[in-house]
Amino acid sequence: MTEYSELKRLLTAQVSLHQVARKTETIEDENVYLDADDALNDYLTVMDWDIESVSLALIAENEALRKDSERYQHIKSTWHDGGLIRLLWTNVLPADWDATIDAGISTGVKHA
Repeated sequence: MTEYSELKRLLTAQVSLHQVARKTETIEDENVYLDADDALNDYLTVMDWDIESVSLALIAENEALRKDSERYQHIKSTWHDGGLIRLLWTNVLPADWDATIDAGISTGVKHA
């Protein structure tokens, strides 16, 4: 997973300034806005990122995390009787575990 803390900090500043501009229909200090915009653009340049690629990467990462969350919720809510351990014991690789859990989700199978 990529570390996005600096990007988050810069985007938060941008969003805050846009919210102020929308509410007041102006920006009191245009230099503050331009500095925040420059800082974000500089960071994207240093990281060799552009808004489109960052957005697509975040969407993809979010979807992967969503799928992991769905697996966890399925395990938590349906495989509480030891069936999960028996089922996963036959599989060696975590990728096999994901496929087995996904099959259980899609078919409604609760355990082996």
